Amino acid sequence: WSIGIVALELLLGTPNVFSVDQRTKAIISHKMRKEGASDREINYALAALSQFCIFNPSLESQHDWPLRRGDPLHSSAMVKDSCTISDFHFALRARDPLGIGFDSSTDTLLHLIWQLLEWNPTKRISPYEALRHPYF
Repeated sequence: WSIGIVALELLLGTPNVFSVDQRTKAIISHKMRKEGASDREINYALAALSQFCIFNPSLESQHDWPLRRGDPLHSSAMVKDSCTISDFHFALRARDPLGIGFDSSTDTLLHLIWQLLEWNPTKRISPYEALRHPYF
């Protein structure tokens, strides 16, 4: 997981890769206004992870997610029924508006990062498998 985070930070050129957009942050803050600050911060982080299709709250969360399906504000969190590597690529490219960091040569790197950032640790690529990934 940590290597995936560092690789993503290097690729995007910022340590703030999992920042949530202001609209989603405002919606979560409004819906959780009676909750503590730590609960809001957790939901900001989970919303950012869901925007990258790394965390899918409808499938993997046991806690109360403030942006449930059917909520008119639900789409702002970009929560999908399922997430694919194409969704991950799209989310990353959206963070690179000049298109500097991505070309066809980064596809294998993005695939490796996607596998390193698998939310479920039992499904995540092992260090042994990562070293044998086609990127290397």
